[in-house]
Amino acid sequence: MSRNYDAKTGTFELRDLLPGVYDVTATVQDPAPNGARGAPIGPNALPLGQSIGTTTVVIPESDVEGAFITVVPAANISGRIRVDGQLQAPLTIDRMRIQLLPVAQSAPGSYGINLASGPKPDGTFQITSVRPGDYRAVLSAQGPVGVIYLKDARYENADALVAPLHVSGSGVLDIVVGVGGGRLTGTLTDQRSQPVPVSQVTLVPDRSRDRFDLFRTVVTDDKGAFAIAGIPPGDYKVFSWEGLEPYSWFDPELLARSEARGHAVHVTETSMDTVELKIIPAGGTP
Repeated sequence: MSRNYDAKTGTFELRDLLPGVYDVTATVQDPAPNGARGAPIGPNALPLGQSIGTTTVVIPESDVEGAFITVVPAANISGRIRVDGQLQAPLTIDRMRIQLLPVAQSAPGSYGINLASGPKPDGTFQITSVRPGDYRAVLSAQGPVGVIYLKDARYENADALVAPLHVSGSGVLDIVVGVGGGRLTGTLTDQRSQPVPVSQVTLVPDRSRDRFDLFRTVVTDDKGAFAIAGIPPGDYKVFSWEGLEPYSWFDPELLARSEARGHAVHVTETSMDTVELKIIPAGGTP
């Protein structure tokens, strides 16, 4: 990062950049309240806030001047987790984690910074220093977790599962965690109806395919059998591609080409379905 920054005028200079398109982010430490200097002290002191801004700059073969970045205060998001059902020991609410994943990032496996928060035993949590933007809320947990899923999320009373939550300032995020979910079992076979062992099977949401937390991937056993548990209620399709590289199942073009080869399933909170699935040969998508 360049050190050529003048705090008095706000001017900056980034040197030795190759031609290309860049996202330039500025982070400014907000001044301490009441003219205080240095880091806050005391058992109840809060860290100083930050203001953050980003702009996109195209660098041709020559220098670029006059780029502007407007910074706005980073947000603090508070909220509460409520469990709809009975948690299985040893899982407790304070072992859960709520992550905010930037929508602008690509699929899992190539995410940038994730914001995470560990809730208190009563389910309350706070995520600090969140830069403005659009996010997806994702649920995870530490250690043996049993079967849980993100059942509902509301940010400032707006549905944060149907559409991303938009952060433009501090707000409140309410989370409902479901326990259990649907279960899907099946057998994967090839074109000769022979079991296909040790191959990936992927469950893909029929809608909301930008919700990567709804995707599920398992590997068949030595007899071609597979099982997927803890599926949030909804409509899905099941696929298996021969020789597919990890995370390729998030590619919209691949899914569009393979749509007719998937097996449609409807999942409820208590459903237990069994399917017979054909593997899609390498290069065999229509």
